[in-house]
Amino acid sequence: ITNGEVVKIKALTGSDADCDISHLSDQRVMRAVNGVVLEQLEEKHGKAQNIDLSELKIADEYFWIDIYDLCRKVGLEPVKQNREIVRDMMIRLRDTYYDIDATGSALFREKFCPGGSELTQFRYLTEFSAKSGPSVENKNQIELSRFYLLKLHILILGNLITSGKSFISHPELMTEKS
Repeated sequence: ITNGEVVKIKALTGSDADCDISHLSDQRVMRAVNGVVLEQLEEKHGKAQNIDLSELKIADEYFWIDIYDLCRKVGLEPVKQNREIVRDMMIRLRDTYYDIDATGSALFREKFCPGGSELTQFRYLTEFSAKSGPSVENKNQIELSRFYLLKLHILILGNLITSGKSFISHPELMTEKS
């Protein structure tokens, strides 16, 4: 965005009592999920810059996330408390809607808005559900919420495979020092 251009972004959440708006620190998980999704896309379809959303129909593609791996990517040991923290971050990202008014920025509309639209609303995670799996600590015990099936908004997928638009960062930016 150049000098004088303005983009207004409003974060909203659902009206359910258990809905919560995303926190700034939730971007750690967002970056980690973007990295995992990009890896899965490239494993399945080849290099990101060669993927065409419309040809491959990946707009309806789901991705698996292992909460243990996600914890490690954001610099946390995958103990129960940390898994709950990371899961809560993903739930907030699912529950938060972003209203974007890019009327004041032609550059932002061109790069990030479908068809150059001025007003856009989206959720980062459009779908998010848990699948049970065996516990790492005790193979005979089933642990809920080990694996998550999720779907990203088409704008996020499009930006992940477009050079210069990916919200992927250096691994150190996915962690916080306490």
